[in-house]
Amino acid sequence: MKATFLLALALCATTHAEEADSPAYKDGYAKGQAEAEVAIAEKAATIYVYGMPTLNALDKETGLPLTSIAGCIVGDAVRGRDHGYNERIREWIKVEGLPDYSRKPWEKELFNQREYFTTRSKKEQPFALARRQSISPDGKYSLKLCEVRVAARARGGICLQAGDEECQVQFPFGDDVRQAVSLFWGPERSDVAFITWAQQGKGTVTGQRFAVLDLRTAKWLRVEVAEASTPKKREAN
Repeated sequence: MKATFLLALALCATTHAEEADSPAYKDGYAKGQAEAEVAIAEKAATIYVYGMPTLNALDKETGLPLTSIAGCIVGDAVRGRDHGYNERIREWIKVEGLPDYSRKPWEKELFNQREYFTTRSKKEQPFALARRQSISPDGKYSLKLCEVRVAARARGGICLQAGDEECQVQFPFGDDVRQAVSLFWGPERSDVAFITWAQQGKGTVTGQRFAVLDLRTAKWLRVEVAEASTPKKREAN
C-alpha cells in the first residue's frame, strides 16, 4: 500500500515536471503572466480557474472574482496560463496587499447569504424588487424586474442600470422569476446586491434561492440554495 502511494507521488511529480518543461506550458505561462500585468494596471485583477462550472464565482482567499478560462479537458497551455496568471497576481498581492476593489472585507456576508438575509430582515424590511426601479443608497445603481430574451424566449430577469448603461441579467439556473423577489443592497463600497426568490417546481415552492449580484459587472458572484423543509407526518395514535 505504501509502495503504491509513493509510486503514485513519483509519477505525479514526474508528470508535473514534464508539463512545466513543455513548450505549450511555457507559452501559456508567459501569456498568463502578461495578462496578469494588464489586469493589475487596469485594476481588474481576478483569479483564473478551469474545470466544472460551480455556483461560486468569488475567490474566498482574495475576495477577487473567479474567471473561468477552460472546461474540464485541458492541456499544458491552459495549465501554464492558469499558473502564470495566478502566481503573478498572488505575488503582487503579497507585496502591495489586497486591492481596494477586493470583496474580502465582506467575506462573512458573501459566503453566508442565507444567514445574512435572515439576520438583517429582523432589523429592516427588504426591498420588494418589481417593475419599478429600486435605487441603491449611493445612487450609483438601480435594479428592477424585466423580461430578458433567452434562446428566443422571454423570461423573467433583472435590469441593472449604472449611469447611462443598462444590462439585462438572467436569473441563475434559468429560473423564470417575475415576482416575489426580495433585495438588500450590500454594505457600503461592496457594490453588490443580495437577492432571494422562491424556487418553483411543478407549481409548488421547493426551496429558496439566495444570490449575490456583482453590480460592477452584472454577473452573479455566488448562489446558495436552501431546500424547503418537508412537514413531518403525524404518527397515528
